[in-house]
Amino acid sequence: MRHLGILLSTLLYFDLSWKGVSGECQGDYDLYFVIDSSQSAMGIFTTSIVPFVESISGTFTNQEFRLSYITFSWEDAAVVQMPLTKVEDSQGIQEGIDKLKMVNPGGLTFLSSGLQLALSSIRSVGESRLSIIIVITDGSLSDEDASYMLSDTIKELGAVIMGVGVGRAVSSQLKTLASKDAFTCHAEASDLTNMCLLPISNKACIEITTITSTCHCSNVFLEGTGFNKFKSATQKCRFTLNGVTKETTDVQVNRSMALCANPCLSPGNWIVDVSFDGKVYVRASEVLTVQDCSQTGGLAQSDATGLGVGLFFLFLILILAVVGLLLLWFFLPFIRGKVAKRLPPGRPKEPPARPPKTWATVDTSLYGGGGAGGIKPVKVQWGDKGATEEGNKLEKAKVYHSSEGR
Repeated sequence: MRHLGILLSTLLYFDLSWKGVSGECQGDYDLYFVIDSSQSAMGIFTTSIVPFVESISGTFTNQEFRLSYITFSWEDAAVVQMPLTKVEDSQGIQEGIDKLKMVNPGGLTFLSSGLQLALSSIRSVGESRLSIIIVITDGSLSDEDASYMLSDTIKELGAVIMGVGVGRAVSSQLKTLASKDAFTCHAEASDLTNMCLLPISNKACIEITTITSTCHCSNVFLEGTGFNKFKSATQKCRFTLNGVTKETTDVQVNRSMALCANPCLSPGNWIVDVSFDGKVYVRASEVLTVQDCSQTGGLAQSDATGLGVGLFFLFLILILAVVGLLLLWFFLPFIRGKVAKRLPPGRPKEPPARPPKTWATVDTSLYGGGGAGGIKPVKVQWGDKGATEEGNKLEKAKVYHSSEGR
């Protein structure tokens, strides 16, 4: 069953693309925007960077999803413009956007101070909740080494870091900061929203959209996006129902799907989480309804299995019959030829026996000879071959005289 599940997971692999600016993400986690407000960002901060942040924030619709805005410039001068706030608090989110619009950019680009504030928040929340950090900068980092060290610490906690470069930002620095090279985007200020909104929104979304399972001991398929963001050695599916928790480590994960093999759940509505190295969890937006298939679904599955086996054997019989007919058609001429050679040749019919030729005895006395009146009877026996020239050679005629009174 496990191999079938793995095969199905391979056959169901696909890349969920973002649906556009109006798309929605049902993920339930924390997203931090760490935003460059240094002197170099003065001309583009309110016209490009803040609208970009606002657009991405509007794509998350899960009411439990939380956002935080942090700005950085001078060393140790980073500011939490908005602490973690749930999406359901639309007024609080709007107040955070308004505070960003009031920021006056100035100073240098000390990213480490902003990352330190994000790290403190992540630690206070706990490692069981997934966190993503989006770093937005428009110049070269003033504290490159310190920023790299903090980014490594954040990633070790299981968080994901993404980088957005604007204008003169250094792409190599962003790739070093990010969890993966693909988690970066670079664009000019005028094209920031057009070039980076969809890619970053898509990559920042981690969600479980569909849960598929039928019976209490069947595989559980989780469809969604973002499952491959984690460099994780172990994955785990966790199922919770009325305080009872079950876990399975037999998990197959790709970009858009996770397969939890045969958890054997009792009937009911289960809450589903997926963990990576036991540190972070992605929670499904819907519950998993498990049915008891021992009497209904089990019978249907058994009937389907029996039907499949029957069709297989029927197909096998048809194939063998066709092969047999083809072999018979191929070898029949040879068989017929050998049988014909083995039959004895017929004897030619003998002509009907002809009766032996008998020749008449001729009395030659009438044609002259001795005896009374000058005639003497003479008899000639011709033999079987007649009196021809060749007959005389074979058997000479016997001539004898007969006289009356001797």
